[in-house]
Amino acid sequence: MDLDGPAPTDAEAVALGGRLRALRKERGLTLTQISAQTGLSAAFISQAERGLCRVSIPSLGQLAQALDVEAYTLILPQRT
Repeated sequence: MDLDGPAPTDAEAVALGGRLRALRKERGLTLTQISAQTGLSAAFISQAERGLCRVSIPSLGQLAQALDVEAYTLILPQRT
């Protein structure tokens, strides 16, 4: 089963993608730059940011490292 491939959009994937995009933009990184840092394709990262695919744990770790955050920051909703 390919967990990095396209999957139906769901609320958790959309929420994770929103946090991913917000952190990337907050750090001033382009899709191309984060792709180069992680080895993940820019197309995959774009799909993840839009909630169009599920992100595997290894990919989540690579993204978190590139964004200089703990992986749980991408998974858990922000507390208010």
